Amino acid sequence: MFKTINVTDEECEAYYNENKEQFKEEMIRAAHILVEEEEQANELLAAIEGGADFHELASANSKCPSGSRGGDLGDFGRGQMVPEFEQAAFALNIGEISGVVKTQFGYHLIKLLDKKDVVPFTDVKGQIQQYLTSKKQNEMYSNFTQGLKSKYTVEKA
Repeated sequence: MFKTINVTDEECEAYYNENKEQFKEEMIRAAHILVEEEEQANELLAAIEGGADFHELASANSKCPSGSRGGDLGDFGRGQMVPEFEQAAFALNIGEISGVVKTQFGYHLIKLLDKKDVVPFTDVKGQIQQYLTSKKQNEMYSNFTQGLKSKYTVEKA
């Protein structure tokens, strides 16, 4: 009965587009410069405000291993960084640089590189396909049982 169920890529994409609210997950991509002293962080911030390149300063000064990548931390969501860092990073607009942020690791300057609020279709296509397959199976089963109920009567003994 269920062997003929097929969910097309078009059906998956249509479901995704009609239900984007289900696939919201705020993610950002940020870079940072981590130093041990607040004074150095303030000097670096002044240099950036004066036109110095954030990524070059991160490469030259950051104590974090991400410094070798210009401070790029990649993508992350809420709950993945310490609260002070997260709060500052998520409050920024793309391209904006924070003031000095103190955490247990030291003093940070954070630059927001990108912001995403919807999970890409390719990341959820498999889940959507499973959901739509299950939905079609349930509909077929329901139709099948309704057909049996209308065709046969069940008597209590």
